[in-house]
Amino acid sequence: MYFITCFSNYESEYLDNYRTFGYFSNSAMCIQALNENWADMCEARYYTYAVIEEIGEGIHSRAKQQIAWFCWDEEKEGFYETEKPEWADGWCNFALG
Repeated sequence: MYFITCFSNYESEYLDNYRTFGYFSNSAMCIQALNENWADMCEARYYTYAVIEEIGEGIHSRAKQQIAWFCWDEEKEGFYETEKPEWADGWCNFALG
């Protein structure tokens, strides 16, 4: 499955302000949901970054990979692909903890 997680306080050393919004069986749906900001995932500009992670089934599953990172684009009113931010280095498995 492909999970969407959004972040607000990305400058904090604890990364405590994030939320997993949902998941799909393919990454293309995740990208569309982020680009179109389905269900207002930015929550009035509270969340500014997002990641899509591929995670398999099971107990304590680890992310197989981070598909892509996204940043909020005010003009387009959606999340669009960006480089992985430096603050995310060394972190993984955001969706399931």
